[in-house]
Amino acid sequence: IQQLIVSADMPNALATLIIDQYEAMNIDKDKPISDIIADTSNLVVAVRASSIGYVDDKKMHMSFLNINGKERLVKAVQTVFASFYTAKAVFYRLENNITDASMAVLIQKMVPAEASGMIYSTNPTNTEHMLMLVCKGLGSTITNNLAIPDRYIIEKNSLEVVDMSIKRQEHMFTNDEQKNRTVKLELSSRDALGQKITTKQIKEIAGRAKRIENEFNRPQLIEFVVKGDIYYVLQSQNIDGLDNLPQDNKITEEESTTEDVPSEETPTENY
Repeated sequence: IQQLIVSADMPNALATLIIDQYEAMNIDKDKPISDIIADTSNLVVAVRASSIGYVDDKKMHMSFLNINGKERLVKAVQTVFASFYTAKAVFYRLENNITDASMAVLIQKMVPAEASGMIYSTNPTNTEHMLMLVCKGLGSTITNNLAIPDRYIIEKNSLEVVDMSIKRQEHMFTNDEQKNRTVKLELSSRDALGQKITTKQIKEIAGRAKRIENEFNRPQLIEFVVKGDIYYVLQSQNIDGLDNLPQDNKITEEESTTEDVPSEETPTENY
């Protein structure tokens, strides 16, 4: 099924809509039209799968980083759509009797992330708390298991950080804007051993997660990126039941702080 979708021609109407929106992403009313056209040719985006009806915490669908150019973008979108039918995804839906699932494909500007993470607006092991996982660099570091993220426990009402587990991260992955690819950078000893974001940032992100949960009126799994004092929310998904937290990411308040050495693998999310 995947091969049939990828090898087919995308309908012209859909391809045109994707390209039009891609070109519109870089429009700045203060720029001359010549600069806008030039900038669009170099606009780098992420193309990400967003499952609807279940949380993809098992990396069943494809996502791509550092995509630029119209043809590459259309093909990347097509490939992500096709990944709805990976063997792992089909088996998961059958095993869990999920019959009304679907998929959206997100196209987002690449952000030169200083740190990335995800926050469970309700911690499945203690519903009075929130759970945040954070690493330096791109969020694919967490989703591809390339490093063990910091884990922060936040009290939902006060937004106070009640526990944290700081993990050693020797390398970070970031996007090279000149080469349009993901690169691996070595972290200084201070950055490798230190807290990935400040306590102030943890509280502010937790506050936003709490507002998002209130907006949807149900627990959310929220992915975010940090760059300076700006926080970008990449995606928010319903947590359907409080047993969806991956076992590897569960933390209790009794867990002691340890240091772990991250994997030496490199991301595979370039297209």
